[in-house]
Amino acid sequence: MRILVTGANGQVGQALRTHAQHMSIEIFACAKEDVDITSEEMVTAVLQRYQPDVVINAAAYTNVEQAEEFPEHAEKINVDAVGVLARACHLRDIPLLHISTDYVFAGTAKTPYRELDETSPLSVYGATKLAGEKQLSLCAGKFIILRTSWVFSATSNNFVKTMWRLFHEKTEVSVVNDQWGGPTSANAIAHALLVIAQRVVEPNFSDWGIYHFSGAPAVSWYDFANTIRAMCVEESVYLKLEQLNPISSNAFPTKAKRPAYSILNLEKINETFNINPCDWRQDLSIIIQQLKHERKEG
Repeated sequence: MRILVTGANGQVGQALRTHAQHMSIEIFACAKEDVDITSEEMVTAVLQRYQPDVVINAAAYTNVEQAEEFPEHAEKINVDAVGVLARACHLRDIPLLHISTDYVFAGTAKTPYRELDETSPLSVYGATKLAGEKQLSLCAGKFIILRTSWVFSATSNNFVKTMWRLFHEKTEVSVVNDQWGGPTSANAIAHALLVIAQRVVEPNFSDWGIYHFSGAPAVSWYDFANTIRAMCVEESVYLKLEQLNPISSNAFPTKAKRPAYSILNLEKINETFNINPCDWRQDLSIIIQQLKHERKEG
C-alpha cells in the first residue's frame, strides 16, 4: 500500500511515518516545505508523481490562541487546503483521510458526543476545522473524517511537553479542572489511521464519513497534569514543582474559548473498524521515559 501524508512533520505525521514501517506500508511524507497544499497545481503534481492508494491529511493550523488573532492563517490551512486536497483526490478516486477535532462542539453536552450531534464551535480554530469538514464532505466521495482530542506526543508543542517544561521551571503550577476530554497520543491516532487506510481500499468498503477516536479514560486538564506529574515521580525525574493547583477556566482567561466537555463517543469506530479506545496512560508512560532520556542526553 502507498500512502501520501501531508503535514508529515507534525505530531501525527511523524507518528505515521514510524508506524508505517512496522506495518509494511510505503509512506510518501510531504511537509509544508515540500508542497503547498493550498495550491491545486502543486497537489496535482504530487498525486501524479506518487500515485498513492490513500491520502492522509495530517496538516493543520493548531495554534488555538493565535488563530483568534490571525483567522486568515487558520482558514488557509484548515479550510482552503482541505478543499484543494478533497477535489484533487475526488478527481482521481483516491480515498482521503482527514483529522479533525473535538473543538467543533460547544461543550455543553452531558454525555459523550456522537458523530451526528450538533456542532457549534466556540473558537476560530474550531470553526475553521468544522468548515474544513464541510469542504471535504462537499468535494470528496471517498473520505473519512477522524475527530480526535487533546493530542500529545514527545515531539512538537502539546500539553505534555508544556507541563514537562513548567514542572522543571516552576515551583507552583495551576491547571484548569473544569474542562473534560480524552487525551490521545499521536501514536494511537497514527495506528488508527493506518488500520482505517487498509480497510478503505477494500473493493466493497462503503462506510465513509465521520468517526470519533480518542483516549480513555476521560479526565480534566488538571487530572491529566497530575498524572504527568505522578509518572515523572515514578520515573525518578527531578522536578522543581512543589504545588499543582486546580483552578477554574474563569481564573485562567484565554483568547480562545474551549469546550468544557468534549468527551467523544467511540462506538461507531469500534463497530466499523474494530478500533478500541487507547489507554492514554500507557502511551504517556512511554513518552515520559523518552523525555527523561532526551533530557539526560542533552
